[in-house]
Amino acid sequence: MKILFLTYDGISEPIGYTQGFLYMSALASNGFQVIIVSLEKAKYLNKNLLQVKEAINQNRNLKWEWARYTERGMVPY
Repeated sequence: MKILFLTYDGISEPIGYTQGFLYMSALASNGFQVIIVSLEKAKYLNKNLLQVKEAINQNRNLKWEWARYTERGMVPY
């Protein structure tokens, strides 16, 4: 089964990580194909990017696409 998880909160933010990413990661570990699409704020992305990428690289069923969050909406990365 495939899951597409769209979130306005970035997964590099504390709330997005604990209430979105960890849950999706657990589903991926149980055989679900998970794609996460998120808007990331620069202040969190710069701080937590390595931690998030390492966790994603450990699970082949988990993919992450992101764009930078701006107050005007999404901008291409």
